[in-house]
Amino acid sequence: MKVLLLDGSPKKDGATSLITEIIAEQLSKIHIVESICLGDKRINYCIGCKACHIDGICCQDDNVESIVHSIFQSDVMLTVVPSYWADVPGQMKVFIDRCTPYSNTNPNRVEVIHKPKGYVIALRTGSNPTECEEIIKSINHFYGHMEIEEKGSAYFCRINDRSDIEKQRDSITLLCDEWFQ
Repeated sequence: MKVLLLDGSPKKDGATSLITEIIAEQLSKIHIVESICLGDKRINYCIGCKACHIDGICCQDDNVESIVHSIFQSDVMLTVVPSYWADVPGQMKVFIDRCTPYSNTNPNRVEVIHKPKGYVIALRTGSNPTECEEIIKSINHFYGHMEIEEKGSAYFCRINDRSDIEKQRDSITLLCDEWFQ
């Protein structure tokens, strides 16, 4: 099975990246794993030109097409997203906006035959899980328009840095076993 880990954080070495590293380490024992950090990619803002509504192709040249290609080459996609002001980080939102050529709301979308199953992990610094639940809803909304079947979600609260994720290592490993075995 091919698994894509999509890190929705702009930080390349934060708590979100550690979650993806732990999951990659666990899953790579029996699966093919690809990790993408949106913070490493060049993703231009959607300019609202709707050119993709004509021919299903975005007029911009950046890393979005290669990321989407990786999504649809995967059997499973796991999106890991931190909370930024009670929502997904800007990079994640910009990426979602740029997926309009592939969205089922686009009358001339690029048809994709192979669609992965989707999982979501949200994390935040505060203790109230409501914020994480809203982020999960946002990602599941994105999955719905991309026709990615949502299969599961989880969240972690009180995550301030990588050391807080280290304390959750066993929980993350168990989650992997539950979702991907």
